[in-house]
Amino acid sequence: MTVNAGARLDRLPISSFHRRVLALIGIGMFFDGFDVYVAATVLGATLKSGFSTIGQNAQFVSVTFLGMMLGSLLTGFLGDRYGRRFTYQANLAVFGFASIASAFAPSMNVLILLRGIMGLGLGAEMVVGFATLTEFVPPGARGRWLGALSAMVVSSLPISGLIATAVIPRFGWRAMFVLGGSGALVVWYLRKALPESPRWLESVGRDGEANALLESIEREVSSQRGLLPPPSQLATTQKLSGLESLFGPVLLPRLIVGAVTLIVANTLIYGFVLWLPTFFVREGRSIAASFRSSLVMSIGAPIGSAIGAFTSDSWGRKPTIIGASLLIPSSRTPWC
Repeated sequence: MTVNAGARLDRLPISSFHRRVLALIGIGMFFDGFDVYVAATVLGATLKSGFSTIGQNAQFVSVTFLGMMLGSLLTGFLGDRYGRRFTYQANLAVFGFASIASAFAPSMNVLILLRGIMGLGLGAEMVVGFATLTEFVPPGARGRWLGALSAMVVSSLPISGLIATAVIPRFGWRAMFVLGGSGALVVWYLRKALPESPRWLESVGRDGEANALLESIEREVSSQRGLLPPPSQLATTQKLSGLESLFGPVLLPRLIVGAVTLIVANTLIYGFVLWLPTFFVREGRSIAASFRSSLVMSIGAPIGSAIGAFTSDSWGRKPTIIGASLLIPSSRTPWC
């Protein structure tokens, strides 16, 4: 039986099915971003209260991204081996429970250990979230939808700062971990409604399941959008290949550009943003004042993602990436 999952999914018009997938993936990744960015406000508060030192804060940040690196790496292999559904549920549980446990950490060393565990889930969520949405959304709308998903992720930066200004002065920094972890576990329950990827099912030879799932999706979409066009091409999903395929002539240039872009962007975003409240506290500012300053600086992140969502399909991916890259150095202030 030929399933042709890729072509069948790619010719579907946008419907409530796609919006539901975006919502369930996006809200999970929002709490992923919330738990990443919460470090900025938490570290300023722990330093101010004497719970941590500058050196321990540096260890906290380092362990976070070590865990995220390992989680990102592992989830690629786990997602190909056990499916997208398994990985996006497992990583939510990992960082959800670890986040709640962090609220009860008796010392900074224990908090650093828990943060490493949390990082495994945080890194995995980023990878599997974007990959899963890509497999469901047709190419003509993929730029806009991935841009929208990115906007949902980075909106957690100003929102976490806004919540911190209200919560931490009254209830302490531990409450922020409870909020992030509880939200992740609620999304874990809601995400049970997300289907497995038909592309993945076909790629591992589970053609019957892939075809049944595709027929269910097609019925839902056609009930809203009418008669569906036939698949434009016969493009069956290829069987999974090894890691060496990344270094072939087709994928290697894309791998290099993507890696360099993400390394630079993540260094600027995470390295700078997470340290801002700590820097402000060291300069003698109050916790509330440091949070307000960080909040104002973070507002541009979701705006930039929204702009990218509109331009990536109309202008193209390459001009959008180049334009955004040129804006970064030109927007730096002298004290940065």
